[in-house]
Amino acid sequence: MENEGYISVQQAQDILRVSTRQVQYHAANGKLTSRKVGRRLEVLEEDVHHLAEELGAGKKPPPQPSVEMLPDTGPLIDYIRDLTAQLNSASRRIGHLEGQLEAQTLRLEDEQHIKSELEKAKTEARALEEKNRELIDELAKERSKGFWDKLFG
Repeated sequence: MENEGYISVQQAQDILRVSTRQVQYHAANGKLTSRKVGRRLEVLEEDVHHLAEELGAGKKPPPQPSVEMLPDTGPLIDYIRDLTAQLNSASRRIGHLEGQLEAQTLRLEDEQHIKSELEKAKTEARALEEKNRELIDELAKERSKGFWDKLFG
């Protein structure tokens, strides 16, 4: 297929000394005549040179190439996923252990509470036994009295 004076966006970017996005912006705003070839955008070379003069592109330094933040991230992403899974597993384990520790602490507190309640109950039981003995003794005294003593007391 004949080029008919059109060049790629990357070539226009080099001539204009701007980013790919800026070339696309100028094409969208009508400063550059453009056409679509499949999914690619091409711009008219003549328009590119006119815009280069207008923008003073010869005086500008060429744009810095874009730096890939994470080159070849496949193994790195897998490693991050593995670490995230391990972290989640460790977090669940920590939660489980904290729950067990809390339950154990509650058991110790419950044991202490039960012991103190038991001591109170024993003290109360001793007091009731003493009262019971006194009442039994009083009843025995009352039974041992004669009829007239009971009546006139």
